Amino acid sequence: MVMAKSIFTKMKLEEGKEYSFYVEALISIPNEGDFYRLRYGSNKKILLKAEYYVNYNIAIDNQVVCIVDKINCAGKIFLEPKHPYYTIGETYPFSVCTVEPHSQIENFESGLFVEDIFNNSILVDTQTSPVDQKELFLKVVGIKKGRPILEAPNVIQNQRIPTVGSKDYLFTGKRLTFANEVFLELKSDSGEVGHIIERYYSHYSNIYTGEKIQCTTQGFKYGMLLLEPTNPWYQIGNTYWFSLNKIEYSDATEAFYVEFLDNGGKKCGLQVNSEPLIEKIKAHKGLNCKVLGFRKGRPRLEVGEDNF
Repeated sequence: MVMAKSIFTKMKLEEGKEYSFYVEALISIPNEGDFYRLRYGSNKKILLKAEYYVNYNIAIDNQVVCIVDKINCAGKIFLEPKHPYYTIGETYPFSVCTVEPHSQIENFESGLFVEDIFNNSILVDTQTSPVDQKELFLKVVGIKKGRPILEAPNVIQNQRIPTVGSKDYLFTGKRLTFANEVFLELKSDSGEVGHIIERYYSHYSNIYTGEKIQCTTQGFKYGMLLLEPTNPWYQIGNTYWFSLNKIEYSDATEAFYVEFLDNGGKKCGLQVNSEPLIEKIKAHKGLNCKVLGFRKGRPRLEVGEDNF
């Protein structure tokens, strides 16, 4: 098969954009499973886990269009192939397949499951469910690992609006396991119950000592109010020194990714496009960074005004 010349031209990948990739082979990696090996740009390679896309008709020696779903702070690229049926932003009919009670979770009366075009069972994130309906028209707001992410219609949203701002919460000592995640239950003085995923905040020692912690709301997951606890070391808007862990260059994005260790020993980082700055970071073994916010217990950073 003759390859199109455009496949071997320089290609810089950007988050949120679509690109065409050449499917070079299907390979098996021990203990990890099967992957499609995709080729792009000047003979660059990237792997795509095959098990999520068995119904996509992805074929060797053909092209597959993928969205760059995410580029993390280490420069790792996550692709999501274009769904053969669903388009993000459009509304489609889904068959209601089951409604399951979740009595372990406070204020979570039921879980609504529907079937997608490939008969996958999809959980719609909602508290209440119209059990008398066999079909619902739901909006596709995203695609993840080959499955649509669906928005519950207003009639079953139960008008759940996250609290604006922050509140003091206290860990109740209760843990629950749901969808292979361990959640910690926190309760505010006014009785509002929220949860955090323990693995993201296990290094936050102040959660376990019985002291009140300020938390902001992050939305809902599996019917639970998710919280982001105040970081015990950093404040948003302030600049701090972060020690260098490693630096990597990504051909795909044509940028350097600098990885630091925060005060809790967790990895965080940022993208740097300046080679002179990279050399200074190497020489000083770190950088002053401004904290923009937090996600899953890790600070989001940008280069501070006073670098060193």
